[in-house]
Amino acid sequence: MLVFSGVNALFALIAAISLYATYLGRPEAKWSVYVAAAFCLVIAVHQTISFFFNLDLRRKFKLDRAPRRAIEPKPDYAVAFPPSLETGDLIQAPSVTETTTQLLEADPRGREESRPQKLRTQIRQ
Repeated sequence: MLVFSGVNALFALIAAISLYATYLGRPEAKWSVYVAAAFCLVIAVHQTISFFFNLDLRRKFKLDRAPRRAIEPKPDYAVAFPPSLETGDLIQAPSVTETTTQLLEADPRGREESRPQKLRTQIRQ
C-alpha cells in the first residue's frame, strides 16, 4: 500500500507537470487539458497525503512491537473424580435403539410389496 501510494503520487505529479508544460499559454490548448492537469494535481496531493499517513502508521506499529514475554502453560492438575461414575443405576430409561431392528428385517424374495412401502405402512399403523 505504501509503495502504490508513492508511485501513484509520482505518476500523477509527472502527468500534471507534463500537461502544464506542454499546453500552458498555447492557443491550441483546450479547457479539457487544464481540467485533466488539475485532476492530476489533486490525485498527486491525495496520494502524497496517503503515503505519509501510511508511513506514519507503519512507524507506529513497528514501535509498538515490543518483545512479549512467553506465556507459561499452566501445570496440569489431576482432577479427582468420585470413585463411582456410573449413572445408569440412577435412571432406568429405555434405550434409544430399542425395537428399531424390527423395521429393518429383510423381506423374503418374491413379495410384491417393497421395503420402503412396507415401512410406510408400519409407520402409519
